[in-house]
Amino acid sequence: MENNYHLLFKTGDAEIRAMEKSNFRGDLLFPIVELTRGRKSKYDKVGRISKRIEKLSSIFRNQAICLDLTAENSLSNEEIEELYDYSEGYSNWLSFLNENKIYFKEIAPTILVNAEDSNLTENLQSQVNELVKAFDTIAYRNNISDGGYLEDLGSIAPIINENENVKFKFIFDCEYVPSGAIHSTIDLVNFRIQKVLDLIPKSEIIVISTSFPRYVSDIGNDNYDKFPLSELDIYNGIKEKHQSVLYGDYGSINPIRNDTVVMARGWIPRIDVPTLEGIYYYRIRNIVRDYAKTYTKVATKVATDPDFPDLTDNWGHKQIISCMHGNAPGSSPSFWISVRMSMFIELQLKRLEET
Repeated sequence: MENNYHLLFKTGDAEIRAMEKSNFRGDLLFPIVELTRGRKSKYDKVGRISKRIEKLSSIFRNQAICLDLTAENSLSNEEIEELYDYSEGYSNWLSFLNENKIYFKEIAPTILVNAEDSNLTENLQSQVNELVKAFDTIAYRNNISDGGYLEDLGSIAPIINENENVKFKFIFDCEYVPSGAIHSTIDLVNFRIQKVLDLIPKSEIIVISTSFPRYVSDIGNDNYDKFPLSELDIYNGIKEKHQSVLYGDYGSINPIRNDTVVMARGWIPRIDVPTLEGIYYYRIRNIVRDYAKTYTKVATKVATDPDFPDLTDNWGHKQIISCMHGNAPGSSPSFWISVRMSMFIELQLKRLEET
């Protein structure tokens, strides 16, 4: 059962808050961290990534983590771009990992691939040669829209296979999967899993996906709706053919950020509540522009819904109950994303612990 929940998340404020406020058992949770820039400020125009490392180290100090870099321009900065520099076998990335591994029980670094490199194979092999010397576990993250994984694996497979003591995690990142694409996603991942195992037989296969849309209005009604968790259907469908596959998700966060969206006219207060089977939400238009009062009304609706889960010791659950009683703990969408994520993670841990 060790590390049987692989949680992929970006280091945004909402995600960090959810992880800070919740107490998750490290032997069941394996964080796959997509490092993003820190929050910009008057005194930090760049958004130093050291801020994010500091937060991560306080949360996961006695835990193993997988560390990756964001590929989103809006969440990157010049520091992250420098880490993607492929010169000398990604020497910047290797130095960064070695400097920061003291802050965690273990780092399982992802293998970086910069498609702009004219000497891609040479630098990729050089990077992996150094990674297997310095780390017990390394990972490769494959977005399923990218078919270049086979060429990459073909060039590094001999190195990984020759190092018998090094563990290798292959992460299939399916991102957001709408209900209509579940079966095609299962078929594609099943096909690719066999390709990966043929090249690197010892690969530990992790499948990551999410059913949470970028905008709930894309799939639901204005005031209330609920939808199932496609990530469970995808995992169960793949497990029928590949029983050793490991479960992962985005913690109910859509991988495409809305951080850059300017809500000049305000927003409609909404609270999302995860259950073991799905997610439901309520939202109410803020007619008088009093967000705290409106969130109290929304919290009352979600907490009195018959599907409201029993998670009395969970931080997110407590925020909803407090808000229902008139003590709105937060009035920003980001805060309520943290609430949803905290509850979602705990429910998945409970489900996996019982299976």
